[in-house]
Amino acid sequence: MARVSSPNKIPDLVIAIGTTNPGKVDAVKQTFAGYPKLQGSVFAASKVVNTGVSDQPYTLSETMTGAKNRATAAWGAHQIGCGGGPCGGSGGEEASVWGVGMESGLFEDPQGKLFDLCACAIFDGERYHVGYSCAWALPDSLAEVKLLLSRVRFLKLYAAISTKAGRGVEMSSRQVFL
Repeated sequence: MARVSSPNKIPDLVIAIGTTNPGKVDAVKQTFAGYPKLQGSVFAASKVVNTGVSDQPYTLSETMTGAKNRATAAWGAHQIGCGGGPCGGSGGEEASVWGVGMESGLFEDPQGKLFDLCACAIFDGERYHVGYSCAWALPDSLAEVKLLLSRVRFLKLYAAISTKAGRGVEMSSRQVFL
């Protein structure tokens, strides 16, 4: 199998992608098109899904959680679209559905250097198959800006939660930026 089929053909394998980001969708389609051992046709469907993590994940764990959540949500959204069960394949059998999630995130190494990477998760309905891209160090000037924005978002979230809980905000700037 070296191509992605049209949505008019009943697929044997459905790749449900947990994003509508054109770059990520194209990367997934190109990746699966490169595997001739995948017999039958493949249809890649992309959907907007909730990652359940911050807009800018800041740890490896949060980044992988976002990828897994995207994969699970894409898989589940496709199941719902097929009446709660797998769609039929072109030979009359059930089509396999794989949810794919990709999440970009940041993490700090032990020396405090900030790195960017992408986590990918494929969910087949039972198990996750996961991996990471190569990580690359952010230039110090960019890393400082991203780190500052990440901490400002955290402070805003903390303030919103604390205020809603009636506790007020009792964090000093020193606590936020350490």
